[in-house]
Amino acid sequence: MASTGRKYGGSTLRNYYCKLQRTLLTSQKLSSRETGFLPCNKDWLVPQFVETLREHGIALALIDQSWMPRPAQWFERFDPITADFSYVRWLGDRKDIEAKAKVWNKIVVDRSAELTEWADVLRKLTVQVYVYANNHYAGYSPATVEMFRNLWGMQAPETTTRYRVAEQGQLFR
Repeated sequence: MASTGRKYGGSTLRNYYCKLQRTLLTSQKLSSRETGFLPCNKDWLVPQFVETLREHGIALALIDQSWMPRPAQWFERFDPITADFSYVRWLGDRKDIEAKAKVWNKIVVDRSAELTEWADVLRKLTVQVYVYANNHYAGYSPATVEMFRNLWGMQAPETTTRYRVAEQGQLFR
């Protein structure tokens, strides 16, 4: 594995990959659980790192944040599906959205274009896909998931009760 020469916290990415491989080899077998890895740096998105995750059946979490690749770009350099499932996190820009909202009870950033991109890419996958929406993505994560369901064409699961928007400060009453 070639070193990028870049330094992160005093060690090169090559050293990080080696430490990850050692940790995975000496830890309990993870393949019996659905395990994912959330990259905190886009420079980790290189084939060697992705192959390490694939060898151990650990899903590379696909992230939607301003500093990460757009959905289709994830698939341009390598196959980011490293396990028998995929995990997507819509995280957003914390500073930007907190400047627009302090209460997380409605959509404040229209993410329909971004979610359409994700739906187009994820429809092509043949593995189970799990998605997670943070309130910082669009302002209200349940509405973000509902928007994605509509774009995907999914039916909401049958339930006897509907979620209700809790008043701020009433979550645990």
